Amino acid sequence: MVSSHFHNYPKHVSFISTTLFHPHLICVPTNFWHRTSSKSNRGATYQSERWPVRQRETKVVDNILHMNVGDGEHSYAKNSLFQEIVILKTKPILEDAIEEMFGGSNLTMPTFTIAELGWNDFNSIFELLPNFLQKLKKEQGGLMGSCFISGHPSSFYEMLFPSNTLHFVHSSYSFHWLSKVPHGLVNKGNIYMAKNSPPHVFQAYLKQYQKDFFLLLSLRAKEMVSDGRMVLTFIGRSMINPSVSRDCCYFWEALTKSLFGLVDEGLIDEADIDSFNVPIYTPHEEEVREIVKMEGSFTIEKLEMFQMNCDPRDDVNNTSFIFNETEVGNNVANYIRAGLEPILARHFGASVMDNLFAKYAKLLGENWCFEKAKNTTIVLSLRKRNFKACHS
Repeated sequence: MVSSHFHNYPKHVSFISTTLFHPHLICVPTNFWHRTSSKSNRGATYQSERWPVRQRETKVVDNILHMNVGDGEHSYAKNSLFQEIVILKTKPILEDAIEEMFGGSNLTMPTFTIAELGWNDFNSIFELLPNFLQKLKKEQGGLMGSCFISGHPSSFYEMLFPSNTLHFVHSSYSFHWLSKVPHGLVNKGNIYMAKNSPPHVFQAYLKQYQKDFFLLLSLRAKEMVSDGRMVLTFIGRSMINPSVSRDCCYFWEALTKSLFGLVDEGLIDEADIDSFNVPIYTPHEEEVREIVKMEGSFTIEKLEMFQMNCDPRDDVNNTSFIFNETEVGNNVANYIRAGLEPILARHFGASVMDNLFAKYAKLLGENWCFEKAKNTTIVLSLRKRNFKACHS
């Protein structure tokens, strides 16, 4: 997708695909690893005037948060059609950002370094690399220079790469994950922000998101060159007030009802639900704008928002779609399960997962004909400020 726009190919291309709390795929020039292997940035403290954050605090969900790996029935690989369509919808913004870098940009680069930040299945990614490189060489023909690819396990909320080395950063459907569950939540009977959550729950989630997104921008700004680009796609919400935003709360309220079904069957305790909160925040676009402005390292080139049915097969353009309550419920439940099962299984137990998601699928299917559940997606295209040019 990116390679077709490198008409004047740099001598070396480095592709970096990273994963939240998981192995990152990184394609780098030969001299890059000598610098990235240093651990001098580990444990550093990054502070802002408004939202101070210490990196050591973000270890809470390390090694827990990942999708279902492999290619089984409930794997991310088999249940990521929604994400695939999102990437296709956002492709024009990604292409525009890259074309702007190579046309009329002051960037001169013998090596072009790309970071792909995700929460991917490390093994699946590297299985795809031979075909990826073969396709890349075919597209570029004799214009292609060297391409170096490597994997890098770490967290978004740490310094991942040396300063001033990244030209382009991309992430799709990862940056709504928080570094940790907000501190001090008392959210009885809920696992996320819900209509009946007390006010402090909404405030705590927003505060944690402000800290995390501010830190994430600050760290990527250190790693990126001036005039570099970053395109981020993540789940958001359509209304500024999360308590009345259906796209914010519906899925979690339905999942909570399914968990209480397990309580009724004596499979889990109600206290298990009260002690669990999902480390996710789905921001409104105004919250995103505010944090980007406050952090100050980037200018917003584009910020767009769109909605899709959570079963992407149920689309007005899909003339072959025939509504089936069971099928729709299973499709959406499997999409949610592929991303959430590991963290749910760790807290509630792997043995109840099939039962839980069967209840969840039934509930989603029954309600689909009354109101189709939609996801709101935010696409954010940023340019790293050139501070030297600003002060010259």
